[in-house]
Amino acid sequence: MACQEFTVLYTHQKTKKSKVWQDGILKSTVGGNKVKYVLFPLHPYTCQQA
Repeated sequence: MACQEFTVLYTHQKTKKSKVWQDGILKSTVGGNKVKYVLFPLHPYTCQQA
């Protein structure tokens, strides 16, 4: 299995006019004839209590 890692800039807000962009790492793994992509945010969401 070959594994590659990329530093990416991504958003979940494709249709919104003003998008919020985030940094992340995209890992791809190839096994046989299948490719698996996993996105890891560099700064995961945190819940803050007031």
